[in-house]
Amino acid sequence: MLSVMVLTPNVETAGVIENMLQESGVFRLVGKISPIRTMHEAMRLIGIHDPELILLDLGDWAAISLLAHSLKGSRCRGVVVGFKPRWNRAEMLTFEDAGIQDLLREPFSHEELENISYDALHRGQAVADHNILAFLRPKPEEGAPLSR
Repeated sequence: MLSVMVLTPNVETAGVIENMLQESGVFRLVGKISPIRTMHEAMRLIGIHDPELILLDLGDWAAISLLAHSLKGSRCRGVVVGFKPRWNRAEMLTFEDAGIQDLLREPFSHEELENISYDALHRGQAVADHNILAFLRPKPEEGAPLSR
């Protein structure tokens, strides 16, 4: 199971996401911060629970941007997935600058969360498949024609 922490100022949203995570059988909620009172409290709880995935509500970017930038600079092993009903290209670039490369449109399903989590966790890591074989033609001898 993938450990998840949810950070949102909206208590109702936190409850809906918690229920979805429990029903999925793929995710394990290790912490929920709703409402988000202070950045210090959020960073402390993230450090304690060390989640693999952090779901961050981007609805009020002005209030959450400092936390997002702090997560980017932290030693937290978790990847941050932001969620918001809609965003534009400029907002997306702002989120990426804060280290949030993966976004979900709210509301989202556990299948959508599962797909984006897989991508986020495996980004930059080669996926090894030891069952793949490649057959190459032998190198032609010197002076031999290239095609036969």
